[in-house]
Amino acid sequence: MQLKFTLNSALALVASALFLFALVGCVPTKPSVSLSGESDEEGYFGEVTTKFAKDGCPILIQYKEGTELKYLIPVQLDEQFKKNGLKVNFTFHYSRIAQGECQIGQPAVLEEIKLLD
Repeated sequence: MQLKFTLNSALALVASALFLFALVGCVPTKPSVSLSGESDEEGYFGEVTTKFAKDGCPILIQYKEGTELKYLIPVQLDEQFKKNGLKVNFTFHYSRIAQGECQIGQPAVLEEIKLLD
């Protein structure tokens, strides 16, 4: 059995290889979040809210991403921050912990949190 390559098959092979290299080279990166003045190099600005307590979410951290309100379900939040209306500055990473009954927001571990004036 003898293989014959035509110009078309060679071009198709090269194009497929280039596509594969481009696909492998596309490494997903963590998206940068633009909060339209709602964050700085020290973290995010938000507010503690209890307005969804009747929906199974006793404490949430509300913050803005662009024009959209986002919610975090804080994991092991210190008692001093569990007050409705507190303005906070925080950093966080998402958690895979079960969110229980709360279906609003995403569970997150707050790495740093401080009260704002």
